[in-house]
Amino acid sequence: MPDNFKNYFVITFDKAFTYKYTFADGALKTAQEQTADHVGAVIGFKTTKGEIVHAKVASSFISFEQASLNLKELGNDNFDQVAAKGKAAWNKVLSK
Repeated sequence: MPDNFKNYFVITFDKAFTYKYTFADGALKTAQEQTADHVGAVIGFKTTKGEIVHAKVASSFISFEQASLNLKELGNDNFDQVAAKGKAAWNKVLSK
């Protein structure tokens, strides 16, 4: 992987977090942003039994702003709708 490699993510949820932490190189932190070789996030929600929390995720190798624009491309479609549109676009191009 190149030294200048970066991957930016934007994730939206339909429910607010009840807790949030990040980790960097194995250590749990309260800072919301991390820069290290191995980073991640831990979030939690207060839910009722059987409740589903929905997430929409987009990424970019350019910037957070580009990831946000990519997320907007999803519109209000759910996972199955996005998957169906992707499959249709893929088949349209490959069937030529």
